[in-house]
Amino acid sequence: RPQSIPERVGGLRPWASAEKYLSQLLLQFFAGGVIGYLAEILENLLRNVSQRPAAFQTPAGQSKLMRAPAFSANLLPERPTGKIDNTLRSWGVAAKGRQPVEERKQIAVETTYAVNYTTKDPVPIAEIITSLRSLEAIIKRSGPFVEARYAGIEILDIQVYVTAMEAGSLKEWFLVRLLCGSAENAEELEALVERMMKDSKPLNALISAAIGGLIVFGLTKCSPDAPHTTEFFNNTIINIGAEMELDVGDVQLLLDGVRDKKRLARDAVEFVRPAKGDPSATIENDALPALAIPPEVIAETPLHYEPPEQREQTVIYTNVPVLIYASDRDKRETVWAGMVPGVIDRRIRFILDDSVDPAQLHGRTRVHANIVVVKRFSQSSNAFEPKKVVLTAVN
Repeated sequence: RPQSIPERVGGLRPWASAEKYLSQLLLQFFAGGVIGYLAEILENLLRNVSQRPAAFQTPAGQSKLMRAPAFSANLLPERPTGKIDNTLRSWGVAAKGRQPVEERKQIAVETTYAVNYTTKDPVPIAEIITSLRSLEAIIKRSGPFVEARYAGIEILDIQVYVTAMEAGSLKEWFLVRLLCGSAENAEELEALVERMMKDSKPLNALISAAIGGLIVFGLTKCSPDAPHTTEFFNNTIINIGAEMELDVGDVQLLLDGVRDKKRLARDAVEFVRPAKGDPSATIENDALPALAIPPEVIAETPLHYEPPEQREQTVIYTNVPVLIYASDRDKRETVWAGMVPGVIDRRIRFILDDSVDPAQLHGRTRVHANIVVVKRFSQSSNAFEPKKVVLTAVN
């Protein structure tokens, strides 16, 4: 009751009612808890900052089987969470696009990646944030390159953490964690990971090669006619092949197999953007200096990605076998359809040139002919796709 309230408790002034007194007491308790929590955050932040030099003490190319260092984690006070370390654990997840598995053994392998924008002026925060998001998306696409280098390894997931940044000439350090699995057994997985760790080709160089190739491949999709970008891409796949011990053709197949090339092109443009403000800037790949993006390629890269305009391409073939599925003796541009084995292995629309008599061709199911395949750019696949075939001459 009000008359039972002491005159001063804990520095609080007396109130007119017990309800108000209790409210103020609870408020003071809550405020103290929040202040203590914020103090814990600040203490954790200061401790992480003091540990930051550890990010630079790992020799280039040395990968680890360990947890991410504290400075790469969330700066909030630690809460009980599951840990990923060098022990084999059972996970109830399957990699995207793979056959679902109730239980899959995994090992987390950690390596490093660093990139340096040699810009003279500071980079706007908005551009840094955008480039970081795009680079994360690109790094997450590097799994097939690791799988191609180490047969039997399955990259189930890739996690990316920023470990440090430096201003001025913008430099960024990353921790890349690969969750490795195997379609075989746990012993097989351990042997494969041990081979990966002892390989003469460092894992961080392999990851850097994959990232560099994906970036330049994406740039060619938004600047297909840029001479410096095209030349740099041709040199890049040669360097990647040497680094991964793969043929250039195999590297090209890995890049051609990338899904959503339009998104990759956008990510590549946004990754390059922090260097666009300095005409002399390069983008250096710490592990592989040969993959540094030169100023000429940066200059050819647009500031913002714009999908290519829809346009047509034509390809001429002479004396090829043609299968006719539908015909009309009186029409040239409708009804006619068929397939061109080895060129277009699906039903497609036919058009007869003015020099071809539909009445004479009607009723025939297989001929040899000169044709023109008309292709149109598809926004969904980011590639040219056959739309119709023009028969110009029939043998």
